[in-house]
Amino acid sequence: MTLSEPDPRQALVLAFDSNAPRFRRARHYRTLTAGLNALADRLRAMPGAAEVVLFKSILTPPGRGHLPGIGRVTFDLVLLIWCHDVEAAARIEASDAFQAMRDQAGSRAVIFQARNVRRIGPVDHSRPGVFLFNWFAAQDVAQNLAVWEHTAGWFQDVTHLDNSTVLQPITPIEGLSIVNHCRWDRLRDILPALIFRRSFRSFVLANFAANRVAARPILYRMVTR
Repeated sequence: MTLSEPDPRQALVLAFDSNAPRFRRARHYRTLTAGLNALADRLRAMPGAAEVVLFKSILTPPGRGHLPGIGRVTFDLVLLIWCHDVEAAARIEASDAFQAMRDQAGSRAVIFQARNVRRIGPVDHSRPGVFLFNWFAAQDVAQNLAVWEHTAGWFQDVTHLDNSTVLQPITPIEGLSIVNHCRWDRLRDILPALIFRRSFRSFVLANFAANRVAARPILYRMVTR
């Protein structure tokens, strides 16, 4: 597997966990999504914001293990902000628009700044697709990254993945070591491999288990107007 240079920009992430199976059908979910989307428009106009993308979950494929501190995460909405630098990320996080977004998400929001520590290639947010956020938990971040590198080749070979960006929180978060973000064009590019390929369990998930790495993969689509 060949890695490209990490993205030098700073990422700011807000992930909202509904923790309720029927939450998606509630009026509050639709209101929250619309509110966060409107606030995302305000953030896009801020100096220092390179990309502002809002995602909503569509499916949780097989994972492995429990994420202590966060629990069985079901992040329904994820806001990813790429900022030009650390200073821009700090200004955006302190802005009224971001604070309003934090208030909208409420107490179940996990918010963190992150840096890109490994990258196969940039994730294209300019067009629709199926996006993965894989939430990892491990006692040792270096070991977690080594396991990610060891298993990422499977996704390249089996699903023809040509992009991936691994984010590491700047300030440690209990139960969250790294987050892998990547994209495919369609569900059929990734889902059959996760369900029907025996090697996904015997190689990918088995490596996670052997190295005491918990993974909670969730598939998303972008929220657009």
